Amino acid sequence: MSWLDTTVFLSTFITLIVILDPPGAIPIFLAASSVRAFVTGPA
Repeated sequence: MSWLDTTVFLSTFITLIVILDPPGAIPIFLAASSVRAFVTGPA
């Protein structure tokens, strides 16, 4: 049964990584922060 637990854990972890997609959020974050900096001016 331990192999089942490991398989379930890994599949859940990979699914969460794919859904959250951290590298895919980087361009969105950079675009939003650059727009904010452009609107409010330099810090």
